[in-house]
Amino acid sequence: MDFIYLPSLLTIDYEDMDMTAKEKEVCADVLADMVHIKHFLEPFTDRITKYFRGNEGTLYIDFLYRYLLEKGHDPKDMEELYQLLLQLTEEELSETYLSFLTDGNKTSISDHEIFDLIEERVPIESRRWAVFWNYHHLPETIEGMIAFYKEALPLYLPFYEHYADEVEEFQQTLDMEALYNDANFNVMGFLQSNQQTTCLVFIRSPLHLANILITDDKDSSRPAYAVIYPRIEVFIASRITINKDSVGSVLKVLSDPVRYDILKLLYQDVQKHKDIAERLGTTAANVSFHISKIMDVGLFNLPDYSEKKYKLNKKLLKECLDFIAHDFDL
Repeated sequence: MDFIYLPSLLTIDYEDMDMTAKEKEVCADVLADMVHIKHFLEPFTDRITKYFRGNEGTLYIDFLYRYLLEKGHDPKDMEELYQLLLQLTEEELSETYLSFLTDGNKTSISDHEIFDLIEERVPIESRRWAVFWNYHHLPETIEGMIAFYKEALPLYLPFYEHYADEVEEFQQTLDMEALYNDANFNVMGFLQSNQQTTCLVFIRSPLHLANILITDDKDSSRPAYAVIYPRIEVFIASRITINKDSVGSVLKVLSDPVRYDILKLLYQDVQKHKDIAERLGTTAANVSFHISKIMDVGLFNLPDYSEKKYKLNKKLLKECLDFIAHDFDL
């Protein structure tokens, strides 16, 4: 999973991430390495745009990897993954791409409909042609992805190896329940509320500072997927204590108009990502991406898991407002 998401490191900007001073201190080596990683990825920009850009915050190859897992395959390395991808039929590729693009709502579509769908679902106009091209050239898209990895991964490997021991140690000592016990967003409770009996956990290096939880709202029998990284406990802890940094992170999330609107809709009990996306004129995947950012700072919680609903963390919001009111004698 760490290698699969290498293309995303080209455009991600941790300097613009909602990081506290403590988090930046703990991740100083990551921020330094990212400068070099972006530098060697720069010549691959056109290929990354052509083969990997789809829904915001997700990659089609990640969707295919999880598709293969659910079909009983478990590639142990990238070479085995390449072979499995090349063995997929055009019908499988077409169905999975539509499912990826439409959040599982469609497996067949006319050429006219796909154009309208892309226009509706891909918010960045410059990426729409790439998505349309991918859909009509899926075998070539897979080959292009594989060619990218074969060239770029050897350049990335020295950076990954710097964190390999840390990843291994984290994997050996990980206790998911304990990790999220004091978190503002209780992941274990959320999984229970969605009747998820299986959760596959992927541990990436700290070069990927993203806490991802993927569930299927329509089919609880499918496994959930959690993607985490070493040092995540620092980010969880910094979101619990109310101080200048944590207040700043909350304000930064609220300052984004899209996230603010999503927060309001969830508070108004519009719960489904698809419904929110339709209200805001964006994609469900983009909504999921922004919701993950809102959850990262603790503005959502699930006090009653039986309701299966996002709930505004009014306590945190009030504590942040009180903190500001105290400092400025409001």
